Amino acid sequence: MENNLPLVSVIVPCYNIAEKLPKCLETLLGQTYTKFEIICINDASTDQTLHVINRFKNIDSRIIVHNLQKNGGLANGRREGIRLAKGDFICFVDGDDWVKSDYLQTLINAQQKHNSDLVVCECYYQAFRQISIKRRTASASLNNIFIHDEDLQPLSVTFFGNSQFPLSMWGKLYRKEIFNLKSIPVIHVFFQEDVLLNLYIFNAIKSIEFFDYCGYYYRMGGGTSEVSRRYINDMKDVYRIKKHYLDAGIYSSPNSMNWIIIELKNCLYIYFQRLIKSRRTYDQIFDEAKSELSDKLYDDFKLLSGEYKYLSESKEFVAVIEKDIKMFLKLANKREGLKRRIINIIKKVVN
Repeated sequence: MENNLPLVSVIVPCYNIAEKLPKCLETLLGQTYTKFEIICINDASTDQTLHVINRFKNIDSRIIVHNLQKNGGLANGRREGIRLAKGDFICFVDGDDWVKSDYLQTLINAQQKHNSDLVVCECYYQAFRQISIKRRTASASLNNIFIHDEDLQPLSVTFFGNSQFPLSMWGKLYRKEIFNLKSIPVIHVFFQEDVLLNLYIFNAIKSIEFFDYCGYYYRMGGGTSEVSRRYINDMKDVYRIKKHYLDAGIYSSPNSMNWIIIELKNCLYIYFQRLIKSRRTYDQIFDEAKSELSDKLYDDFKLLSGEYKYLSESKEFVAVIEKDIKMFLKLANKREGLKRRIINIIKKVVN
């Protein structure tokens, strides 16, 4: 009977998560659906991650270990996993997250309902170790529906700021055939790598099944609040790629350009907010702001149009457009921090 079932390749990128990885692998090996392989990509970890993977491999031969000699980030790890996958379907699970025991079975059941290319489910956000918050990752209008062919095109706005469905790689089941690595550009960014991979394959997807099932636990707090120059550089690269898609007419909607400009502006302010809270001197921060705002990319802020044109006269945009460094840093210093926003979101959910 099992021979007739599709093989699922579960790709688990792993980097320095020795303490968290056991729970992930335990929940995967405990699946009610048993026809799967687990491809663990050890991304040049420097802790005991590889030891943990090998320990579980000795328990269950369905675990495949692939070691990378140089840390390349999530996008590179996932690409290697896709290359090695032998399954009919691919499922991504981050090594510090975990899933319910019926996760794969439920995804397969949903896929076979309409023979979908992609299945999207809901998830739990795990905060403060014990608090699980159900997170509706898709628009309520997409709850428990099947979308295919030309009806998929309107969903492309998700890549440009109008979130209709989640752009994470986890919490989904993909038909392997949609991943043609020869036509998918290599992703060099560490931030928003999920967004780009989903963007690159979207045109190959012909049908999506959305359903209201929570089986994935996403561990919050895995990111970093450290100041990283790579963050703003990556965000600018992502902006350029999205703009290319819009300029080329591959995807289009009335406000897509406005949305990616606003996203870039927010990323710019977030970076300097973190920089201000670091140990750098004001003169150092001022010099970096002066250098950053000289980038001609920010001239695009003048392209705000239609119902969003009024934003070009708001302080946050004017400070960048006019290269007003002092005002820019003053505004960045006043922005609410990520930790405070998370706390406010949790309060709203709990109340």
